[in-house]
Amino acid sequence: MSIKYDLSFDAVKERIIQRIKEKYPNKVNDFTESNIGTVFIEAVAFAIDMLGFYVNQLENELFFDKARQRRSVVSLARLIGYSPKRKKPAGGTVTFFLDSPWDKDIIIPKGTRLEVNGIYYETEDTVTLKAGKKEVSVRAIQREVQTLIFTARGEFYESFEIKDKRLYDVKVYVDGKQYFETDNLVLNETNAFKIEETPESYVITIVNPPKNSRVLMEVLLTEGSKGNILSGRLTNIVDTITDISGNVVPVMVRNDTPFTGGTDEESIEEIKRNAIVRLKTNERAVTGWDYENLAKTLVEGVKYAVAFSPEPGVVDLYIATEDINGNPVVADDALKRKVDEVLAVRRALTDKVNIKDVQFVPIDIKLSIKGIVGYNLESIRQKAINLLRNYFKSLSPGQAFRISDIYRLIDEIDGVDYCHIIAPSSDVIPETTYKLLTLGEVTIEVS
Repeated sequence: MSIKYDLSFDAVKERIIQRIKEKYPNKVNDFTESNIGTVFIEAVAFAIDMLGFYVNQLENELFFDKARQRRSVVSLARLIGYSPKRKKPAGGTVTFFLDSPWDKDIIIPKGTRLEVNGIYYETEDTVTLKAGKKEVSVRAIQREVQTLIFTARGEFYESFEIKDKRLYDVKVYVDGKQYFETDNLVLNETNAFKIEETPESYVITIVNPPKNSRVLMEVLLTEGSKGNILSGRLTNIVDTITDISGNVVPVMVRNDTPFTGGTDEESIEEIKRNAIVRLKTNERAVTGWDYENLAKTLVEGVKYAVAFSPEPGVVDLYIATEDINGNPVVADDALKRKVDEVLAVRRALTDKVNIKDVQFVPIDIKLSIKGIVGYNLESIRQKAINLLRNYFKSLSPGQAFRISDIYRLIDEIDGVDYCHIIAPSSDVIPETTYKLLTLGEVTIEVS
């Protein structure tokens, strides 16, 4: 039977005095505040009071529902197989422009850095501002890239600390060979690494790097939600832009649309909630829905997942991800590998799982819109394009394109008199559940 004591200052002081009276009844009987003995008693009572407080706090950190320190919550979440989500970078489109055309092509390389209020962005692709043209647009993302180089000690599970909590991703190369991130190092004997969060840093653990091998890490850093900015804010180019002859060009930059999508790491309460939800699902892959749900909920980056069984004991899982604008894109090998690892410990032993790509089917749209007199026709056109983009983003694999949906959306635009859909001429229904209809070429005439 456990005995609980009141460890508050007054209770401890009273018990010490009572103990002294019982032990030394004829020797110590002065317990006034001015007595030096009382000073020592109060000092001990204060120390025990503080120790009791910290012991109680430490006890709370052992329980998932009571823990308040991030270190404890993250560690407890890992015990039930949940890895807290890291930050995500914001992204958007920027336009490089000139006051007057240049007589030579201007190369704007991938990774060109931009800045606003001390937050850095970089372009995702190389683009060329052609001679005689005044502007060109390209996607940009809010991030910084740091390159770190280590020498491996040859340990089977070797850890490296990155003391920057802005980390959202890392690429690892050992002697030039790329390693891939995993949530379970036990299932991977080679070419794998795991990212774990600590209160002040991230720890990268690599499986069995050869002794004295060169470990190169490209660390991707982001400010998360701080990278979300309004249109017109990104105007500073950090790097020098030159033409094909090496001449410096007075190129300027602007963002005509907001940068969005930047998020911070999960809060303590979000980690608790999401970890418990995941634990309740039991995470076993039995039905096709189980495979789809586990891929989308346990593997960050999987946007679409469709399970199809061509024969008993075989599951073809078709997956796809999305770019920073929410458009569907093909999953890379690293993401497919993560899905395979997650399902490997959750599928039936007799099931064989094949990870495949969702098949994209682009649908070209041609519209004729009649605007109401007095309304800006170009504004109507842009609103129609945005509605079409959002409509196709909302489609799931196997879901049909309905002409009636487009008529309804266009008719809701302020300033539209009527609309005529020229192409396609009828509804489009995917042949299989793992085909996804996407937006193809858009032609809109507004008069």
